[in-house]
Amino acid sequence: MDQFKSILKVVFKKLSVDLGVAESFIVDLHDEENSWSFISKLAQLIEGVFIKVLVRRLNEPEIFNTISNLPQSVRINFAHDLKIISRDQKYLFLTVAEIRNDYIHNVSNVGLSMSDYFSSLKEARVKEIFKRFKPFILDEKILTPNNFLSDCTNQIFFVCASEISRMYGRVEGIEAERRHNSFRSEQAEKLLPKKINGTMYLEDRMVVYNYIKIAREILKKNGLLSSVSCAKN
Repeated sequence: MDQFKSILKVVFKKLSVDLGVAESFIVDLHDEENSWSFISKLAQLIEGVFIKVLVRRLNEPEIFNTISNLPQSVRINFAHDLKIISRDQKYLFLTVAEIRNDYIHNVSNVGLSMSDYFSSLKEARVKEIFKRFKPFILDEKILTPNNFLSDCTNQIFFVCASEISRMYGRVEGIEAERRHNSFRSEQAEKLLPKKINGTMYLEDRMVVYNYIKIAREILKKNGLLSSVSCAKN
């Protein structure tokens, strides 16, 4: 467990900076003794991550406040539509939001542990919650809803931490690809020969043909155009 938490600290280092929280905030949630505080902070963390990944995925910093003001269920569905999260992840995070709303909004639950809270729910609801978490549970001992109840805080934390990391990494990858494509375009533009008189018309077939031929050779030589692309064209 300590080893896994050490790995999480490394994984969440950049995310902590992006969210503006202490580097240890995310991992320290695991040791939160008060269940009320645990689920509240975890849900707020997940909301913060969804806001960040949506803004970054859309590459529109100006819409931060708009995304922030959306209900969490809308943000989750939006992320699913953008293929940031899978269908199973969508239902996982929706379930966490539902648990948070039900648990936190009932003031009588203040002193109730997570385990006791789940035990107070109807059996069908517990089975539904377990079903949403099951695809992401790595512990081979957690095979039934009762197994889940006996270790619910640990399972909720590690499942959510893992899937937050996966979601954040997916957006990081999309951003890296966007930067790479932008760099390639900029490099290609610098390398291409200047157009004659700044413009070429369709009537100037030979001029256009020679321009394209030279441009392809330059791009291919500099690794900005694959041989496959050349063959297709």
